[in-house]
Amino acid sequence: MALPLLPAKSVGPSILILEDEPVLRRQIERAFSGRGYDVVATTCAAGFLAATTARAYDACLMDLWLPDGNGLDAWERARPSQHGAVAVVMSAQPTDEAEARARQLGCAAFLPKPFDLSALLALYSPNFSMR
Repeated sequence: MALPLLPAKSVGPSILILEDEPVLRRQIERAFSGRGYDVVATTCAAGFLAATTARAYDACLMDLWLPDGNGLDAWERARPSQHGAVAVVMSAQPTDEAEARARQLGCAAFLPKPFDLSALLALYSPNFSMR
């Protein structure tokens, strides 16, 4: 007797989070995974680059200042393999230069920290209409 096939599990959009501050990273991870996102998180630029080499993401969220580099530098290197990803930069120490560079690199938004998680989530629509 053949077993009935189960419907395939629907996979939600994917997001790669680059944040070195553990409490904020976990809050962001929970917020997105609770909304059906496939969440991958890393704490350093090297981990971000490795993750973007392994696969493409629908969205990338990057902290600007990191122990091993700069989130915008990492995004600039990863961007060619992340066609169509909605990129957002966040920083506790935003500068006009960093915001301008984020725009030049195609980032959808630049969020100064601290920010309300609802403001971050509002940037990403379920169908990624910001593309």
